[in-house]
Amino acid sequence: MTMAETTHDEAAGEEPSTDWIERRWRCMGSAAHVGVVIDPAAVGAIAPSSWLDRAEARLAELERRWSRFIPDSDICRINAAGPWAEPVHHDTLELVATLRRGWVDSSGAFDPTMLPALEALGYRESFETLPAPGQLGLDHDQAFQPRRAPGLDGLVLDRSAGTVRHRVGCRIDPGGVGKGLAADMVVAEVLEAGRDAGVIGVLVDLGGDIAVGGTPPDRGDGWPIRLHEPAGRPEQAAVIVDLTVDRACATTTNRRRRWGSGADAAHHLLDPSTGVPVSTARSWSPSVVTALASSAAGAEIATKTLFVLAGRGRTHAGLDRVARRLGVVALLVTEADDRVVLGDARVGHVHLADPTATGLGR
Repeated sequence: MTMAETTHDEAAGEEPSTDWIERRWRCMGSAAHVGVVIDPAAVGAIAPSSWLDRAEARLAELERRWSRFIPDSDICRINAAGPWAEPVHHDTLELVATLRRGWVDSSGAFDPTMLPALEALGYRESFETLPAPGQLGLDHDQAFQPRRAPGLDGLVLDRSAGTVRHRVGCRIDPGGVGKGLAADMVVAEVLEAGRDAGVIGVLVDLGGDIAVGGTPPDRGDGWPIRLHEPAGRPEQAAVIVDLTVDRACATTTNRRRRWGSGADAAHHLLDPSTGVPVSTARSWSPSVVTALASSAAGAEIATKTLFVLAGRGRTHAGLDRVARRLGVVALLVTEADDRVVLGDARVGHVHLADPTATGLGR
């Protein structure tokens, strides 16, 4: 996968129509990239780099609240409280509400209650803390027993009291949806706060969960986003996604966050109906799903839903109906590198382009 690169060109001798500033670092266990478009004609006392500082600080704040690897995070406290109502920040209330909507809208194909199964498979630590992913693996002292995800039908979210509670044995993991929602929030917040200071466009990319808002650097009609490149297949075309303004995308793949070998080989994308990783054994098994939606959180939920359903053998026609019901357009890449576009093309454009083409995003 490639990181975000600007694509706007400036003709020799011409003044740029916008200023593009950007920053890259590690956040939420992923490569983070934030870009801000500034109107040079705007006069303000605020240094342009302060908008990057603001975005970085906000993302760090959300990570502290939502990470399952930070013991005093809101998510860890919810999971420890079980059936007792746990007070949480309003950001976390929004996250939990988003997770529940995704679970309902996907009829359970997206399920954030897979944490016990992930831990049983060996994913108990952040990939960020491991010298090599191979250190993850099954605990052979305890036999792995696949089981269906408990789901969220016992979850109670009380916005007036600011609390969350759920049934015993149900533990949630926001996963990529947390990154997607964080990207959505930061784009909206920076655009709103910087409106009178010349901020006219924002991009936030958290490991492929990408949200954009406002005007792109070249003042064009859309944000060109370069997504994944085929692993080990240089003759294949790169996948380019052209996002329309104020849209978002997300990519889910089993080509990353893999661990173990042989009989212990596993990846992080589990089927909630079985509690085991989605199969990669067939040529038509899913390998990568990219979705465009009105929000990065929504796109992330759609990619997980379509990945799981494709792994169950749902036909392309059936997957297309699901994508349309979720309001997304998606690109499915199979283990055989076959590619199928699904859903409502009015949401955005997915097309193949020359591997040397550049774009914004991951």
